[in-house]
Amino acid sequence: MLSVLLPIALHAGLSDPAALARETKAFAGTWAVTGMVMNGIEIPEGAYKGMRFEFAENKVNAYHGKDLIADGKFKVVAVVGKKVWFDIAMGKGPDEGKTFPGVNVWIDGKAFKSCLAQPNQKRPVEVVSEANDRRAVFELKRMDK
Repeated sequence: MLSVLLPIALHAGLSDPAALARETKAFAGTWAVTGMVMNGIEIPEGAYKGMRFEFAENKVNAYHGKDLIADGKFKVVAVVGKKVWFDIAMGKGPDEGKTFPGVNVWIDGKAFKSCLAQPNQKRPVEVVSEANDRRAVFELKRMDK
């Protein structure tokens, strides 16, 4: 059913600007990575321990410890229930200028799961990563509220 709703939400504008702004604001803050899967493989905690994402308005920064490892512009493009579809246009680094489509699913106001596809891949409908799909799934928990 969501595979039918997503194109409608994205192309027919079912998500009004107020809903998009509300969801963008809900992500504001610092989020610790508490779980990670890439290409269908669960990543050991030691590899992502100390990783966090900081969202502020339409910007996102990714850190590992004190090191900035990625930055970009975050744009919510559709909202259907607890699912939020977004784009991240990367800033500095090897992916500069590339746009990564994704979907977040709220667990509650303090946690969500995120699936990020590669540029030029179809936008994820579910938060899942399978073998060789080049998708990353993150579990995130709010740090600052």
